[in-house]
Amino acid sequence: QEQHARSRNTTTTKTTYTAAERIASGARYVHVVNSFSKYYSMTGWRLGWAVVPASSAHAVEKLAQNLYINAPTLSQHAALACWDSDAIAELEAHRQRYAKNRAIVLHYLTQMGLCLSSEVSPATGAFYVYFDLRRFGVHAKPKEEAQNEKKCDEALWKMTSVELCRRVLDEAYVALAPGVDFEDPSSDVGLSRVRISYSRGTPEVEEGMKRLLHWWQNNVVQ
Repeated sequence: QEQHARSRNTTTTKTTYTAAERIASGARYVHVVNSFSKYYSMTGWRLGWAVVPASSAHAVEKLAQNLYINAPTLSQHAALACWDSDAIAELEAHRQRYAKNRAIVLHYLTQMGLCLSSEVSPATGAFYVYFDLRRFGVHAKPKEEAQNEKKCDEALWKMTSVELCRRVLDEAYVALAPGVDFEDPSSDVGLSRVRISYSRGTPEVEEGMKRLLHWWQNNVVQ
């Protein structure tokens, strides 16, 4: 009661809350879904959890029963070990390595001429960097009539992101993912975008970015 009275008399200017804070404060409609895939390095285990309001629990339970019935027992036991102190220490070391790798990728993208504020998505989620190369002539091939009438305001077309990723793999031995895997297939947006994963070891990430930069300078912006 004393704690409750004290909190009522405390003035706060906080206006935004995390999903967990909203649930803790009794928010009625917040649903949190998470998994062990990324931070816990259990990508193939297909294991996760959900935190939902009591009013939704029965509906979510029925949905889960019809989708997959239950997670494997072995996976659940393995997941429990993720919260051991030694496991958390190892996972935090992974996160620090990802942060270092991310800095390396962003550095080389800058060397390639990309503007981090407008052509690179904020790399604050998982271990990926997603960026747009339209300004450098990497996009869907303009229609012939647009080229003839000089109505195409895009950079002189060179290739699509699919072609770029194929060439970088064949010529520089670096694997990238074209944006068509992540964008609306009815649009051409993915043909100008590329995704890099930096989940490998730091020396591998740096070597890969060096090769990409060298290939880029000799094939795109020479």
